[in-house]
Amino acid sequence: MQLPPFRLPESGDIVGEYRLTAKLGDGGQGLVFKAEYAGRFFVLKFFRARELDAWGLTEVSILQKFKHPHIVGVRGYGRWPDPDHGYFYIVMEWVEGLTLEQYALTC
Repeated sequence: MQLPPFRLPESGDIVGEYRLTAKLGDGGQGLVFKAEYAGRFFVLKFFRARELDAWGLTEVSILQKFKHPHIVGVRGYGRWPDPDHGYFYIVMEWVEGLTLEQYALTC
């Protein structure tokens, strides 16, 4: 079955219950957005290619095992825009402050 190519997500898109409000990053693995749901903010990380799905599932598995105030919590994951074939994404808690890259550059 040949699927049409999906466009990458962008600010303003609705992903599940989340509205993407701002792009935070764009790298080799994927895109990261700040998102809003029910008056609260979250982060959605999208993986660019199906080949990265296993990496994303491993990331979810590892992060769900840790419960620590200094580790961002995972709220869920899914696919967008198609639930079977769309881009894999992870929903994480929003934490105000520097990104890990910004923090590393200040050290």
